[in-house]
Amino acid sequence: MNKILTIAIISLLAVSITACGGKKDKETDAAVEQQNDELARAIQDGQTSRVSMLADSMANYIDDLTCDETVTLLMAFLEVHNDAVSRNDKQADLVTIRKFVDVYDIAMQLNPNDFPKAVNAARALNPNVDLPAVAIQFRDRLAEYDALQGVSEEVVDNSAKKDTATIEVVKPVSSDDKSASSSSDVPEQVKPEE
Repeated sequence: MNKILTIAIISLLAVSITACGGKKDKETDAAVEQQNDELARAIQDGQTSRVSMLADSMANYIDDLTCDETVTLLMAFLEVHNDAVSRNDKQADLVTIRKFVDVYDIAMQLNPNDFPKAVNAARALNPNVDLPAVAIQFRDRLAEYDALQGVSEEVVDNSAKKDTATIEVVKPVSSDDKSASSSSDVPEQVKPEE
């Protein structure tokens, strides 16, 4: 499974030809290319903490990434997500899938024509890599989690004097709430089908 993912990422890097981040300055271009190479090596070596650090750093350059580099970045976030799920680290997982969705959405906004082509190229290399489906799944899971973490308004004291500030108290929905489904508050591990 990891070999397939690694081969797909390396192949994707090898066929990086579609530039979609607009014009880059040489310094930024060199930094992004170096980080992209380091990211591919870290993924290949299974260094999840390094993958996470490099992916976070590369996400800061989303405007300067090629579409293929963005796909590599999304694959890195999937690696970090899978690691967080395997460690049962719900907080790290939620942060990672939010990053994935943000990067995916920004890439689609910046390059509505070229980015889907890069995603399709990645899928052609590895049919099990379905980033649009993962983005939809992550969005749904985040919406479920956000709904579970919603706030409910308590009654505001209407007898407050005119010259005093009225503070509206809100409290998070308890995790002990019987109507909340604890099994859906974190996405399951995403693995390409073999």
